[in-house]
Amino acid sequence: MARHSGYKLILALSVLMVSVLSVLSCTGINSVGSRETAQRMLSGVDLQAPMEMLTVLEPQSGAVYPIDLAAPLFEWAGPAVGRWLVRVAAAEQNRSVLLSGFSNPWVPSQADWEAIKALSPGFPLRLTVFQLVDRRAVARGSVHFTVSPVPMACRVVYQELPVPFRYAEKHVDLFRWRAMSPDSYATPDTVLTQVPYCANCHTFSRDGSVFGLDMDYRGTEAATCWPMSPKRWI
Repeated sequence: MARHSGYKLILALSVLMVSVLSVLSCTGINSVGSRETAQRMLSGVDLQAPMEMLTVLEPQSGAVYPIDLAAPLFEWAGPAVGRWLVRVAAAEQNRSVLLSGFSNPWVPSQADWEAIKALSPGFPLRLTVFQLVDRRAVARGSVHFTVSPVPMACRVVYQELPVPFRYAEKHVDLFRWRAMSPDSYATPDTVLTQVPYCANCHTFSRDGSVFGLDMDYRGTEAATCWPMSPKRWI
């Protein structure tokens, strides 16, 4: 049961890291979208007119972000390049942030993400994306997400490896274990590399004092657990 609990924790952290790593890999895609530009783009545009439905891919509806998470990636079904308006509104209050975006996927600037988080911590926010063509809104899609007022307040250790796994098994030299703070916009620290065998299965003890690796040798299921204190890298 303890091992299954460890897997569930690793899975949850992996889902979070997909979002964080997307931010790190896409920073610069479109962090220049601004509230001032959005207001200029909105001039003369009827956002209430009938339009096609747009599917928002990230975040998934009902997603919860910790308040100390760096700006996440937003993505929707549509062309990679276009003219977009992104509106985030507090569901229970008459407050919103209107942002401009010119690329898909899109990452808000740090200042814009802070403005979004300040709208209504702990309560649902409605994200609406509008596609603009010739100063007309032609498509719209929306989802709800929440910014939790409870911070993670910790560093996250995760494994980085190529996919698919069949390829990764033959290129264990590409495996990296990294550590980072969820609120950081910097490149994650590399804490472990050059493990000569497949060591995809890894976990921490419940109190975080021991890090264990299962290292498979020549395809055997027999494994050696290598405990070590993560405090020397974190």
